[in-house]
Amino acid sequence: MQQRDRRDPTGFATVLQSLIAERAWDIPASGGSILDQWPDIASTVAPNLAAHATAVAFDAPTGRLDLRPDSPAYGTQLRLFTKMIIAAANKRAGAAVVREVRVLPEGATTIPAPVPAADVRSAVPADAPVKTRENASAGYRRTLAVLLSTRTPPNSES
Repeated sequence: MQQRDRRDPTGFATVLQSLIAERAWDIPASGGSILDQWPDIASTVAPNLAAHATAVAFDAPTGRLDLRPDSPAYGTQLRLFTKMIIAAANKRAGAAVVREVRVLPEGATTIPAPVPAADVRSAVPADAPVKTRENASAGYRRTLAVLLSTRTPPNSES
């Protein structure tokens, strides 16, 4: 077999695979791919599982997959199928990336939208007192006094 010259044209996938192999990198996208492939993984375990459980998070360093069922019954089913879920996820990923399944409490899987800053300001009454150093708590004033006593003025010579 002839060895390739470094100047020979090489495909992007080949270069990326060689970088990963040479540097012994773990593929960080495994978490994202596990979450993205959850419907396929779940359907290999049980036909209706993907419709009643959502993959919420995957922590790659620990190998923990967090699943949220939509009912207590499906939470129990997830716990019973833990070994099958781990095996199916690892088979789908092509490596042993999932080592643990954590079943979260049942409920909605949507994350509430953040409150815009304008709405936060409008939630504070207009006649609310303004907090300053002078009307702050005694603990804050003591901490500030200690901090200021340890600082040297900017124009002082050492």
